[in-house]
Amino acid sequence: MSNNTTGLTSNSGIGVGGIRWISKNRILNRSGKVTNLKILDQIDDYLLSQLFFYNVVSAQHDNEIYDLKLENQQLERKLDEMNSILRNIEQLLAAHSTDLLHSFRSIAAGKAD
Repeated sequence: MSNNTTGLTSNSGIGVGGIRWISKNRILNRSGKVTNLKILDQIDDYLLSQLFFYNVVSAQHDNEIYDLKLENQQLERKLDEMNSILRNIEQLLAAHSTDLLHSFRSIAAGKAD
């Protein structure tokens, strides 16, 4: 935008790909000042819609992370149960025969005798 209705002295735009706060002391030059209330309202509406979209996407990511953490906890519980079963099997085999225990461990490690 650049004309007398915008208040800007050159062609200008707004980039909302990475909204962040910066110190006004870091601004090297100014393209003018928007004083048209209609344009300021349009800018506000656009920025709010982008922030809303960002918040929705962020909430979706938070939900995905939460779901993955729950799934991870369930898998860890299953792994603990399987390890417990393996320990019980090893104890039973050790009580009956060390040869059976050795064979079981070889098979479990993927090395059959």
